[in-house]
Amino acid sequence: MVVSLFFVWENFQQPRALTTEVYVWQREESSALQSALAHSQEIASCRHFLAAEIGKIDGQWQIKRSKFSDEIVRGNGLVIRIGSSLSNEKWNPGEALAKVLAEIAWTASKPVTALQIDYDSPQRSLGNYLRLLETVKTAHPDKKWTITALPSWLDAPDAKQLFTTADGVVMQLHSLQLPDQPDMPVVLCDPIAARKTVGKMSNMGIPYHIALNTYSCEVWFDGKNRVIDVISEDLHSSTSPSAIRRSMGISDAVQLASLVREWKQNPPPHLQGIIWYRLPIETDRRNWKWITWQRAARGEIPISDLRLEARATENGTWDIVLTNYGERDERLPEIIDVGCETLVLEGLNGYDFSTSQQLHLKEVSWPWLAPQASFTLGWFRTNDPATIPHLTFKKSP
Repeated sequence: MVVSLFFVWENFQQPRALTTEVYVWQREESSALQSALAHSQEIASCRHFLAAEIGKIDGQWQIKRSKFSDEIVRGNGLVIRIGSSLSNEKWNPGEALAKVLAEIAWTASKPVTALQIDYDSPQRSLGNYLRLLETVKTAHPDKKWTITALPSWLDAPDAKQLFTTADGVVMQLHSLQLPDQPDMPVVLCDPIAARKTVGKMSNMGIPYHIALNTYSCEVWFDGKNRVIDVISEDLHSSTSPSAIRRSMGISDAVQLASLVREWKQNPPPHLQGIIWYRLPIETDRRNWKWITWQRAARGEIPISDLRLEARATENGTWDIVLTNYGERDERLPEIIDVGCETLVLEGLNGYDFSTSQQLHLKEVSWPWLAPQASFTLGWFRTNDPATIPHLTFKKSP
């Protein structure tokens, strides 16, 4: 009887809890950021602020420190970003090492509980990265340094030594897979590849976190279908004059919520938690809204509820209004059918006349409608004033 009770208890124990954390990639304080940080306390146990970025442009050093007070970062984490322009450094004594160590020292002086180095080193150069990390740890023996890592590193011979030298590893499961040509999908996180990477990482026997994505992305091409610009942050204000066509992608809240639920219910060995890139704030257009992240971070599927409404006006016409009553971004419908013959049918905000009862979507600046957002995409007048229109739409793939 005692054995039977023990068996029941063992089978009903709660899964090992994974932490939920988030990156803050804004560069300075604002009222919108303050509001988002306050909301995030109910979900995230730690916020990892971008502290500084260091790299070179046209041979000139570029060092950008974020403008955060000690009070706002206190008790959280800081990340120093080393740009890809330094990917060929061997990190022997010299100017580059001195510049990076100076920024690391400044970052380490802040009142935080977590420190990260975000450096997308080439897979072939992980031995050089190991040299840099050992130098950092020698210079700051009282600090613990976590590094971000890429899935491709797992096949490199120096990967395990680099990971065990670090005090923590964050495996980035989000990575941009550039499309071959315009209008092809932009994949930000492949669930199948993500599961494989987590399996490989767990087999290494090293405690780690994973990083998942909340952002959207534009990839711009020139007239010869060459990629010339990639935009995933609202800080980017303009594109090159030669950018004429694009592909776009947005983080798939349904797929990511499903992954999170799977890992929360059955945590992979050695996985400690999930860090999301990046904290949603109201002014960040290229990111999820708060409700989407809240649901996905808990492993809950955000609700989909996109509706078309015909609203009668005083002059006898009808406005066509699209509203997202759901909890995740929705792709704008490709075709709108008003359900009756019309005397006049006009499209607005990217929609154009197709037939006497249909509108179709042309090129728009942003093809998704955020949760709780609404806009008018056209208007019409029916042949028969007594007709009650029945609007339908066809979603874009």
